[in-house]
Amino acid sequence: MNVQQFVVAVTEQDLNPLKEGLKNRSADRLAAVGLRTLMPNPDAIYATSKLRLPKFCHDNGIPAPRTIHVLDQGDLPLHADQFGYPMFIKGTVAGAKRAANVAQATAAARGLNRTWGGGVLLQEVIEGEEYNVAAVLARDHSISAMVSIKKVGVNEKGKGVMCTVVDDPAIERHAVSVLEALDWCGPVELEFVLPKGAKAPSLIEVNCRFPSWILLSHWADCSLPAVLLEEILGQRPGTRVKARPGTSFVRDIAETAVPLAQLDRLARFGSVAGQAPAPTANRRADPDGLAVAVTGISTLDVVNAGSGRNTATTDKFPNRILPRKFDAGFSTGLMHKDVALFLDEAALFGVPTWVGHAVHDMWQFALMQDGPDVDFTTIVKHAEGWAGAELKGKGAK
Repeated sequence: MNVQQFVVAVTEQDLNPLKEGLKNRSADRLAAVGLRTLMPNPDAIYATSKLRLPKFCHDNGIPAPRTIHVLDQGDLPLHADQFGYPMFIKGTVAGAKRAANVAQATAAARGLNRTWGGGVLLQEVIEGEEYNVAAVLARDHSISAMVSIKKVGVNEKGKGVMCTVVDDPAIERHAVSVLEALDWCGPVELEFVLPKGAKAPSLIEVNCRFPSWILLSHWADCSLPAVLLEEILGQRPGTRVKARPGTSFVRDIAETAVPLAQLDRLARFGSVAGQAPAPTANRRADPDGLAVAVTGISTLDVVNAGSGRNTATTDKFPNRILPRKFDAGFSTGLMHKDVALFLDEAALFGVPTWVGHAVHDMWQFALMQDGPDVDFTTIVKHAEGWAGAELKGKGAK
């Protein structure tokens, strides 16, 4: 059996040892033992690092957002206020968070610096249409294949949750000019923003790897990972592969409830049988088992679409508790009295109430802690204290 082995970088960290290997001509030694690579030269990787990219863009006349490097975290509030809001706080290797004030900027910078070190970058926010271009370049720096996508929908974190393949000559021309200035080879991802009314897009990032949406290239009949392997093997034909425009994807995260027993099994055995989310008003189940969720769905949406719907999920939680108003208009004392009356009637008729006594004990506890006159929705605060968390929604006081 003829087994082929390849080295393909997936993250920026994967490139660190390989970059040193390129400097020491370790790629030749890897090839000698059957490990093949296709990577850009160290100068190109260095020029496109988060810290060096602004200079590369300036030197080559490429539009780019205003960016500064803040090494000392103690200096960040001053630099952030002078830079102006909103802004993106970026890690020196990966990660980005949008900040609208100094508190958000400081918190984001602290987390990113703790993860990657080397300080953080403050980057101007450019509003406009967002494009990503992924490509594979041959050893002679010619483009073997290229896929351009446009972000049609983004979530609150700025991540593309709905994207489509486009055939935009202007975007591709700009991508080609960037790659020519770098003398690139191997996989690459370019991120652009085209401001309204601008003739040329601004280059936001260059990543020395394939993007997370790379499977879309396969669906668009232009599988970039396959092209990369063929280039490494020297099997690519001279003609450039074109992606099929209009191919799209939708992705996001949906909330679901998981029993603690399943989490325990996952911790003990490393796997657990899953269950697809049930169809709701916002979610439709595919007959083949694929579930597609609409962004913005909440746990209350799921509960209210089924038999669990009640006045607590339709009114008390969304309108009284999550906004932190606690104004349902019914007191803890009256609630405790009603539960006690129910238990008395149940005892009179000999009806067992296993849960009822536990409910009564909970209201008895709330009555002793808060008194009879507070709104009965404030009982949730005791559960919050035990859990170490607070239920709070948008617009909460």
